[in-house]
Amino acid sequence: MRLTNLHLENNLIFGSIPVGIENLASLNLLSLQGNLLTGSLPIGIGKLVKFEALALFTNKLSGQIPSSIGNLMRLSRLVLFEIDFEGGLPPSIGGRRYLESLDLPVNDHSGTIPREVLTISSTTRYINLSYNCFTRSLLMETDSVNQLSFLDVSNNRLSGNDVKAPICEYMPNGSLDKWLYPVLDGQNQLRSLNLTQMLNIAIGVAFALDYLHHHYQMLVVHCDLKPKNILLDNDMIVHVGDFGQAKFLLQPTSDASHDQTNSIAIKGSIGYVAPGKSHTDDMFKDNLTLHKFAKKPLPAQVMQIADQQHFIELEAMDQCKVQDMRARMQDCLISVFEIGVLYSIES
Repeated sequence: MRLTNLHLENNLIFGSIPVGIENLASLNLLSLQGNLLTGSLPIGIGKLVKFEALALFTNKLSGQIPSSIGNLMRLSRLVLFEIDFEGGLPPSIGGRRYLESLDLPVNDHSGTIPREVLTISSTTRYINLSYNCFTRSLLMETDSVNQLSFLDVSNNRLSGNDVKAPICEYMPNGSLDKWLYPVLDGQNQLRSLNLTQMLNIAIGVAFALDYLHHHYQMLVVHCDLKPKNILLDNDMIVHVGDFGQAKFLLQPTSDASHDQTNSIAIKGSIGYVAPGKSHTDDMFKDNLTLHKFAKKPLPAQVMQIADQQHFIELEAMDQCKVQDMRARMQDCLISVFEIGVLYSIES
């Protein structure tokens, strides 16, 4: 029996990666993230010709990524963020036939991003080079990256006018936060959502997360889902955006500790609480939380926690129908709030 998958993530392993790693000739996956490893990535890593996935993020490694990594012809996922790697990227990383994900943010990589690295194969879907020190222009043609689902080169030192990268489709209705907290638009009209629209948006977000968690080629965790990152197109169809904080799991297992890919640093928007009362509101004292605030009135007093803006549309209805419609809306809100309460229980 030859070792093919080695999982040592989320421990307190320190020291350097042994050079003898190159002797594990049958190794397909190496997962060492979330440890205290130091030193450099052994050059011999390039001898693992069957290698498909490497995850070393959130360690204390240093030095440069060895060019020998270009020998890994089967490499599909390279996850090396929050490590302190420095220097330029080896051009040999590019052009991998089976490469799906290249995740190298939050390092000290510098110099020009090699054109070869951005030579996209038909299988590549994810490239994240954000929060590094790359300079000069980004040598990339839009046509060559149309197949990408995600590209992030933000928070570098790029310059010039040669940055050619995919641009997200324009969303005429902006982000959800503009609708939740409406202000006067250019025509001096308030924009607001009715209950049906709110439910459709919530369902759209749920479908998007279900796709990322269960139906995409890897398990993607957004880590910063909030109204500003929920975009609405001309038909008010939901598009989830801003994957700058997103993480993914290489190989989900039944063991929660093996599934954990986030660093110990706080992710997402600091202090953000989902739409509703702010966590700084005066009412939130004596251990009162949003969960408790929503749970206590259910179901009899659901109208106390519902946004009365949703019922404005009833004012234009025939009074004979108002009572029936109000009852229907109340039943709907009870179901929605009960789901929210159920899935916000503190563990």
